[in-house]
Formats: sequence, C-alpha cells, structure tokens
Amino acid sequence: MVFVGVGPFGGKGGVPFDHDKATAIKKIIIYSDDYVDSICFEHEHEDGSTSWSKRLGGDGGSKHEVVFNYPDEYLKQIDGCYKSFSDDSLIIKSLTFFTNKAMYGPYGTDDSISTFTIPTKDSEIVGFFGASGKYLDKIGVYLKPRDELESSSA
Repeated sequence: MVFVGVGPFGGKGGVPFDHDKATAIKKIIIYSDDYVDSICFEHEHEDGSTSWSKRLGGDGGSKHEVVFNYPDEYLKQIDGCYKSFSDDSLIIKSLTFFTNKAMYGPYGTDDSISTFTIPTKDSEIVGFFGASGKYLDKIGVYLKPRDELESSSA
C-alpha cells in the first residue's frame, strides 16, 4: 500500500511515534481539558486484524471516545490548533475530527491563533505520526486514496 504523510503540526518536543501500517482508523480516544493531553486509537491492519496504539501523551484530561461506523464512516479531515505551553514549547491545544458523515469535537480549547487543517480529497486518514510527552506535542496523518482501499477490499 502507498501512504502519503501530511504534517506534523505542533511543536518540536516529545518522543516520536509513527503508526504507518494501519489501513483504517476505527476508534479514537482523546483525553483533553484545556490542552490535548493524549490520544490513542484502534486501527485495522492489512490482514483485517485490529489493535490499539499506546496512549500517546500524558495521564491527564477527561476521556472522550469517538467511534466510527467503519467502513461506511471514515476519517476525512482533522482541524486543530497549537499554542505555547509554560516552558515556551508548543503543544496541541485542540483537535476536531471530521468523517464523511459527522464532526466530532473540538476536544481541548480552541483559542489559539496557530491553527491547522488536514483535509483529504478522495482519501482517508489511516494512520498517525508525531510526538508526545506530558501532552500531545505534534500530530500528522497518513492518507490512503479511497479508490485503492475499495479495490483492495473487493
């Protein structure tokens, strides 16, 4: 499969993570209050099996679960913002997820002037990469064209 990476958006700190072997995102759990503390997600692999990422970020935040009705509903766009934290590092302040059917969020507080949008055209977001520490420092996505996904499952 061919993946296209877009991003990452956010700061320069944190420990890198990379989930480029997924073929679909089925669920996202996001922990947030004023900032996005962490994110984890259930992803599907090429062989049809699923697994959960580890919790990427810190231990704080209120838990929010986003469940997609995959394959009829799939992740198409992420909007977010990032802002300076107390030590002048940049971290993700809020995230909003868009599928082909609904909007989920925003999670965190959307009050920053540093915003980003990761839209797709005829593609699906199938994986994430970025970095995390006490919070989610930065996030990027892997895209897969929808026509390749549909033809590979036929």
